[in-house]
Amino acid sequence: MLRGMSVVLHGLCAMKRYNGEHAHVVSVQADGHFSLRLDSDGSLLLLPAQNVRQRRTSGSESVDVQVLEFDEGTADAFVQECITAYCRAYQIGPETEVLPVIRPKNTRSSASMSALNKKILIQAAILEHMGKLSTTAKLLGWEMIGPDKHGLFAYIHTVDRHAYPPSWQVFAAHSA
Repeated sequence: MLRGMSVVLHGLCAMKRYNGEHAHVVSVQADGHFSLRLDSDGSLLLLPAQNVRQRRTSGSESVDVQVLEFDEGTADAFVQECITAYCRAYQIGPETEVLPVIRPKNTRSSASMSALNKKILIQAAILEHMGKLSTTAKLLGWEMIGPDKHGLFAYIHTVDRHAYPPSWQVFAAHSA
């Protein structure tokens, strides 16, 4: 899960008053608990993943994610160096997540994508960053479906039924 991601709290028994509250992720602990800042009053909570669901945001609200695009085959060490340098140069704080996106060979850059396709690409990259089938992704209501007869798969949210293709498919469709 990404820092800054908008979430909703649910299933709390001991702290029922927080059920339905909106919050933003501050950090994810090694044991899977989320440190959250409540939107209502700014207070901090530490909750297990099963009490947190990703919240769909309206058009006026967004998660602060900076996407850095790299060519397929770029060395992991170079990607990490670039992210570190970017964070230093632009004074990126902990409320912003810097997300590396790998662009497959022979595809065009996301710079020429429509705003809608960029949003789809970012959501797919966020899910890939969390891990397609990670416990966190599942607890947030995401599943991977497929592959279909063409070898394609998608991420689907089990509650709101929104589906996203993996990032490489977004690039391929954009370059077709």
